[in-house]
Amino acid sequence: MSNYPNEERAAHGFHKWLLILTLIPLCWLLMMVVHELGHVAAAWLTGGTIERVVLHPLSISRTDLTSNPHPLLVAWGGPIFGALAPLLLVAASLVSRLPTAHIARFFSGFCLIANGCYMAFGSIDGVGDAGTILDLGSPRWLLWSFGAITIPAGLALWHRLGPRFGIGASSQPVSKWASYGLLMALVFVILVELWWQSEGAVGAPSGSLELVVALQAVRDRRFCAGPRPAMLDSRTGPARMRAWRF
Repeated sequence: MSNYPNEERAAHGFHKWLLILTLIPLCWLLMMVVHELGHVAAAWLTGGTIERVVLHPLSISRTDLTSNPHPLLVAWGGPIFGALAPLLLVAASLVSRLPTAHIARFFSGFCLIANGCYMAFGSIDGVGDAGTILDLGSPRWLLWSFGAITIPAGLALWHRLGPRFGIGASSQPVSKWASYGLLMALVFVILVELWWQSEGAVGAPSGSLELVVALQAVRDRRFCAGPRPAMLDSRTGPARMRAWRF
């Protein structure tokens, strides 16, 4: 009697758990990347000067600024962009009818829930961006409202995704190519972040910093006619802007 069905079930279980165990840490790392992109974009658009962006697989991401004319906008830029930008990935995957659209939905839901929890629950003890936003004058109810919108939205995106990941009575076969593809993506992101930090414990490689400086110079020539006043956080002293952490 052939044991092929048993081998097939074993392979299905392996690919299912490989996909799940690589997708979750990959979502965590990419969520922080998108979140920091929000801070960077907001700082760039409002005339701020970026000192470094910290991205490391074993640390919490953050963006350091040396000047920040509009700190409240920069602080909100991370969670707002971090929650909404991945929705574009979902829309693109649905329009193109990609077979991996469920992975895009999971990632987008992850970003909505993570940023929503960060704002809503972080406001209780003033953690990270939530504490910064409160210090800069935003009312606590606004952060709770942000979480009240984004967390249910993320859960809605997750609704009925279980079978697509091989979970539940009506589970579907998990693509081995999707599992291996996510594993390769996770390894790639980890290697890129390690390279990003390779020239210092908290700094980006010098070439990347030079690119940031060049972009800021272009921005300043186009949008800023005069010198920009530095608005420093009173609890960090005059030497450095407060870091915008995830």
